[in-house]
Amino acid sequence: LVTGAELVDEVLDLVHLLYDHGACRDQPLQPDEWAILERLARRAAWDGDCLILTGDRSRDGYAYFTAEGRRHSAHRWIFETFHSDAPGLDVDHPCGTRPCILQLRRLPAWRNRGWRPPS
Repeated sequence: LVTGAELVDEVLDLVHLLYDHGACRDQPLQPDEWAILERLARRAAWDGDCLILTGDRSRDGYAYFTAEGRRHSAHRWIFETFHSDAPGLDVDHPCGTRPCILQLRRLPAWRNRGWRPPS
């Protein structure tokens, strides 16, 4: 178990990694968001280029966590917290690894509405 200064370092490392991978949050993180990041950092483990959350998984293989009595998809929470233009949009894993929280991207708007560009 990692505690104290080591845990703070791990959370800050996670935040820096998210910004290195395209995060663009313009507001300071709130205390409850820091608490969630601390929990996620404790569960994070490297697998190649992916930062995988260990622990709870959905039936589809996505990592999740519970906060304030609600179940949250970890990759969606990370993306929506660190990308201001993300709420309600699909989030994709270009790495193909569903429990990965680092390599994320927003899908094109047409995919979110069921519309496909003409072939």
